[in-house]
Amino acid sequence: MTTFGVFWVSLCLLTFFLPIRYIAALLIFSCIFQSSGVIDLGSGKTVFPVLVTEAFLFIRVIPLLIVKSKIRIDSLFKYLFYFGLFTVIITFYLPTIFSGIDVFVYGIGIDTNLVKGGESLRFSSSNLVQVVYLSINLFTCFCLGNIEKRPSDRDFKFYLNSFVISILAVLFIGFWEYFSKTTGLITFPKSFFITSDITQSEQTTMGGLKRLNATFYEASYAGSFLAASFWALWS
Repeated sequence: MTTFGVFWVSLCLLTFFLPIRYIAALLIFSCIFQSSGVIDLGSGKTVFPVLVTEAFLFIRVIPLLIVKSKIRIDSLFKYLFYFGLFTVIITFYLPTIFSGIDVFVYGIGIDTNLVKGGESLRFSSSNLVQVVYLSINLFTCFCLGNIEKRPSDRDFKFYLNSFVISILAVLFIGFWEYFSKTTGLITFPKSFFITSDITQSEQTTMGGLKRLNATFYEASYAGSFLAASFWALWS
């Protein structure tokens, strides 16, 4: 377990015994830590905070669902289920239909993909991994949809504040990281927030230009998140 992992599991244990909305809020917060691993599996592979938080959420919610007299499955979750089923089908069949086409490969970075020209599309274990990820996330939505009868205005405000705190955390960590890179006047705990060797290599472009990755795997992800967050808060 990484140093960040010890910190994150401690947060999960702390919120586990509080009302469920706190671990749900922690789940929102966990989504921003895309370059941090709780458990280092080697070869650049890690178990991310969002998966660990979902595991704690499942342990907390599943016993409640078992004893619950009625499970709520609304129309939104039905559409999510159809989307998931469609995604699983194309995940298995499209790599076979378009086999041999050069595509960019997730995990080696945009710059490296440009240099290598991508790789030929083929079915691999990563397709199965994506199906597992999707299934876990759909079940998370199902659990969150059943933890309360109807969220109150207070709950909505609580979750909105969770989003705002997540945005502020990305801004703080991002500018702390970038200021450290460009000036060298302060120290940024890189090994704490960035635990993957592959993610470490994405901190600068091949031309040596320094990036603002914040808590994200790629600088473009951080930019997209911050742009979307700005307009969400503005509106």
